Amino acid sequence: AGVLAQAAALDAEIGAYAPAIPVSELGRVERTILRSAVWEMLYSAATSTRETIRDAVSLAGTYAGEAARRLVNGVLRSIAGASGRGG
Repeated sequence: AGVLAQAAALDAEIGAYAPAIPVSELGRVERTILRSAVWEMLYSAATSTRETIRDAVSLAGTYAGEAARRLVNGVLRSIAGASGRGG
């Protein structure tokens, strides 16, 4: 529910760190993984940032391939660094 409620803010955050690919043009799997992971990193303390990134990268690699894995890793690490949450 939190991801859906914050979808616009999450898309803006993702877009700021992946400007070459508009969020609307990301694959459904990549977009969903990124939204969920960014929400966990910014709005939830239930999971560490490092664990969130690891899980999201693994999911992206499994369900969307190597290019998606690299994209998710890069975006999430950039957001983690900018938010001061580590990586």
